[in-house]
Amino acid sequence: MSNGFYRPPSTLLATVAPPKIQWKSKLLVGGAVVLLGLGGYMYLRSLASIRTLTGYLGEVNSLAVNSNSLSHNFASGSDDKTVKIWNIESGDEIRTLTGHSDWVYAVAISSDGKTVVSGSKDKTIKVWNLNTGKESRTLNGHKGFVNSVAISPDGETIVSGSYDKTIKVWNLNTGKEIRTLTGHSGEVLSVAISPDGKTIVSGSKDKTIKVWNLNTGKEIRTLTGHFGDVNDVAISQDGQMLASASDDKTIKVWKLDTGTEIRTIMGHLADVNAIAFSPNGEYIASGSDDKTVKVWQLNTGEAIYTFNGHSAEVYAIAFSADGKTLVSGGKDKTIKIWQLP
Repeated sequence: MSNGFYRPPSTLLATVAPPKIQWKSKLLVGGAVVLLGLGGYMYLRSLASIRTLTGYLGEVNSLAVNSNSLSHNFASGSDDKTVKIWNIESGDEIRTLTGHSDWVYAVAISSDGKTVVSGSKDKTIKVWNLNTGKESRTLNGHKGFVNSVAISPDGETIVSGSYDKTIKVWNLNTGKEIRTLTGHSGEVLSVAISPDGKTIVSGSKDKTIKVWNLNTGKEIRTLTGHFGDVNDVAISQDGQMLASASDDKTIKVWKLDTGTEIRTIMGHLADVNAIAFSPNGEYIASGSDDKTVKVWQLNTGEAIYTFNGHSAEVYAIAFSADGKTLVSGGKDKTIKIWQLP
């Protein structure tokens, strides 16, 4: 079943590009890349297709792409209480998973591509078979909304963050709670697990980021510097870098092993809700209340693309496994698929 529709790429608009121009920024407008350089020169060229996926009756809160390069699936969670599975190449809806009794705030896909985990305003976590859409089990224990979920690289552990200000660690196969991590003074909005499966990172409404030992549950360090809620955290695939997104309109990049702040990235005009590292670790993508998606060069902090197309706040973002495609979702109840140049 397909709920998506195809929007053709924009045509070539103009070419006024002198040799050896130094491009300062790139802006996506109606499917065309606008390159702004020194001396006021501008070059516009068409981008590959953009798809807008519809079918949700509520806001799109979360996205998770299957990291298995042989698969082209991704999952999304919405205020309409459902999880949907889509094909990233065709935009076709594969199936809808129903069972939550309230908004779905979070989704994650296991590294083997067989399992989907979702977290909800109904205070539960559900484990699903991605291929069949059948619910495997429901995890109960949080006393507040489940805002974020992550699956360990070995597929054995689930980590969840909640409005009850705690982080819980669960056995994915049995559904049993292993431990509860406490320390945040505000609601936990985001969690992530390092690629080696040893470290948990959490972001909170208390404006801090905490780093934890997954196996012991002990807090390793607290990172401070944001002046607003920390809405999202992400870890690079090499496990070296941590990124955080905040209501203070900034993205911060940190060294994961030391907690040292590397840089602050500014450019969004409103709260930054979501971030993701590209698979090669060279870029960060972000989604904001300013209705834009931006792609940043990690080593310089410069914005290299700005994607305009959402009609409301952007709440979720993810890179495809090959890093050539971005997926975004938000308050406008749509999912957009963007192909990077």
